[in-house]
Amino acid sequence: ANAGAHPFTLTTSRTTQYESTSLDGDWQVRFSSSSGFTENLGQFGDPSVQFYASGPHGYIAFQDRSVLLNIEEPVSGERTRAGEESNWDEGAPFPPLRSSRGPVTYGSTVRLSFSGADEVTPEGRERLNEYSNYFLGDDPTRWGTRVPSYREVVYADLYQGIDLVYREEGQRIKYEYIVHPGADPSRIITRVEGHDSLQVADGNLVISTKAGEITDSGLDVFYLDGLQEKVPCEFELVNHDTYGFRLSHYDRSRTLVIDPLVYATYFG
Repeated sequence: ANAGAHPFTLTTSRTTQYESTSLDGDWQVRFSSSSGFTENLGQFGDPSVQFYASGPHGYIAFQDRSVLLNIEEPVSGERTRAGEESNWDEGAPFPPLRSSRGPVTYGSTVRLSFSGADEVTPEGRERLNEYSNYFLGDDPTRWGTRVPSYREVVYADLYQGIDLVYREEGQRIKYEYIVHPGADPSRIITRVEGHDSLQVADGNLVISTKAGEITDSGLDVFYLDGLQEKVPCEFELVNHDTYGFRLSHYDRSRTLVIDPLVYATYFG
């Protein structure tokens, strides 16, 4: 991590409220009392987003066969006075969430897509007692209350016999692949878009963007049967925008978990 960097938490707290306003001022979104992954019931303009989680410095959003990771840098000092409040990547699928603590000056959106994956729609699991409210314009028919959130978002059978699970864990976002008996983990290939560089450094996968770094810190790969047996595995770059996993020999008759140790974003 860069000197002075701090970990980026994607999930919202129970007390933080966010607002998002479209470029033409037509609609706004307000979030309250939400944690976990919130279902998208129309509060974002992009209907392809099924679930999302947001926080002080960005969001994660789940589409069919792809995941969006957005990171933001707050306005401060001379940059605020210079009016640099809307310097966003042009490819962003929807406007940034804006915290009541101040505007945002810079952000990047990275898309992770799964090469060769099956057509899969993400589903929410383990519904939480938390909820979100949203208000679109002045028309009450477009308002929603108590929108549900979930502890997990799952892409079941993303590849044949392989599930991809995202979960909230200790105010961070974690993901893991569940490789069921007989499935082939070499099929798991992730393509990265919207980044500046992709590299493996000291066993960590690092996605660099103009707004910061997205880091997968190492891998913990083990059997799911509780015997605590580990399987050697490392990230493998296929090319400048694609990566997979390189595993040592393992018992394909047992369920395997491919679990990055820490999933976080850092700012310099």
